[in-house]
Amino acid sequence: MSNNLNDNILLVGLGYMGKEYHKVLSGMNIEYTAVGRGEKRTEEFIEQTGHFAHSGGIDAYIAKNGMPHTRAILAVQAQYGAECAVKLLKAGIKQLLVEKPCGLNEEQMDAIIDEAKRNNAKVIVGYNRRFYASVMAAEKIIKEDGGVTSVCYDFTERGFQDDESVEGLLVGNSTHVIDLAFWLGGLPKEMKAFSNIDTKSDTVRVEFAGAGITEKNALFSYIANWKAPGRWSVEVMTSKHKLIFRPMEKLQVQDLGSFAIREEDVDYSLDTQYKNGVYKEVETFLTDIDNPRLLTIEEQRAHLDYYFTIARGKEIKNA
Repeated sequence: MSNNLNDNILLVGLGYMGKEYHKVLSGMNIEYTAVGRGEKRTEEFIEQTGHFAHSGGIDAYIAKNGMPHTRAILAVQAQYGAECAVKLLKAGIKQLLVEKPCGLNEEQMDAIIDEAKRNNAKVIVGYNRRFYASVMAAEKIIKEDGGVTSVCYDFTERGFQDDESVEGLLVGNSTHVIDLAFWLGGLPKEMKAFSNIDTKSDTVRVEFAGAGITEKNALFSYIANWKAPGRWSVEVMTSKHKLIFRPMEKLQVQDLGSFAIREEDVDYSLDTQYKNGVYKEVETFLTDIDNPRLLTIEEQRAHLDYYFTIARGKEIKNA
């Protein structure tokens, strides 16, 4: 499959993330065609970026132009992601990068997987935190130290509204944190999850806690309370260091035998110029589609079991 950077990329979705992808593609000097749905948002995109965009959505674009592209980036709202992904695959897209979560349930993801198989296409789910400069710097330390021994993370959502879907927000947003913990520490081999969810009473409670052991034999624990103060964080322990992502864009380090926490010297230049992790993610998608740092739709589908276990509170034991 061609990785020619000069191929014209199709960018679908012109909201916040669409503009961020514009910055990256423009910074790489890559030609792309932008497609939005509503005229107002399309006009705003053109005005703010100086790049022409088609309005009317992908149905209108395909009806008029067919599908002259083989690769696309899909940056629409989560509730439209699966439907749009299937349409692009049916139209002939062979490599597709979709903003997380790419589907909100098993049925949506299965539909994407089936369509990708029928058309010999590859679908990547965008988890840009895997590409943070802070994460890549931490991975070097982890390797030097001989691996991860334990992981602790917090996926508290400060913006939760009482009428929102708990599972929808967890899969659609909190998985940024959980996926990073999985990436660094390994997928759960055994996990016991607890959830305390009551969105109907006067005192709304949305709380999660759990622990287990990963396939890398690292112990892990997590906690989140969506109705209390908190913030996203991941802490990774090795035999020599504690690696702290709080905020997740920066790497702080605590050495064995010391209480002091220092900020690691990391080159954050790309993450300063562009949205954190997105430049490296797009670059990898365009030049190295089989790189294991990229999360495939098949992997994301398998991870749903873990996400729903966390949301619903139950136990997993893998052979």
